[in-house]
Amino acid sequence: MSFENPVSAIRRFARKINNYREARELKGKPVHESRFVITEQHIDSQGHFNHGAQIGMMELAARDFLDSKGLGLGELNSLDVYPMARAAKIEWLNHGVVGGDNVTVSTVLLSVGNRSTRLHQWIDKQVDGEQVKISKWTVTHVAGDRNGNPIRIPDAMRRQLGF
Repeated sequence: MSFENPVSAIRRFARKINNYREARELKGKPVHESRFVITEQHIDSQGHFNHGAQIGMMELAARDFLDSKGLGLGELNSLDVYPMARAAKIEWLNHGVVGGDNVTVSTVLLSVGNRSTRLHQWIDKQVDGEQVKISKWTVTHVAGDRNGNPIRIPDAMRRQLGF
């Protein structure tokens, strides 16, 4: 009879709970996908998919998501809204990405509050017919004015976001 290390068992259980919570929070929400090809500029000196490049891709995918809702930079400027990232939780899950790989950044709008929005995004790629998550993050953006002061999200923006 073999026993699992108690610390490993707790970590495995915590991962299951986190995956369950994430699945519950994402359930039924539309997913916007942006596709990228990994190039040399995305790879660091050790041959890994650079963490900074991953964040940059997620930022581009968030902009693509907003564009798909009719909220590109021009529209945001006309509403006098300047989103500011205030908090992010990032998890690096897998380093199996090399130059030439195709990856997908998926974006889901989790919530729209009085002054903030929460996006959940993840990067994945196909491996042997299965999607493998490379990284994921949840980021909170606060609506701001030109001076960086928090403001209420305009009703027109809420409507375009579906809230």
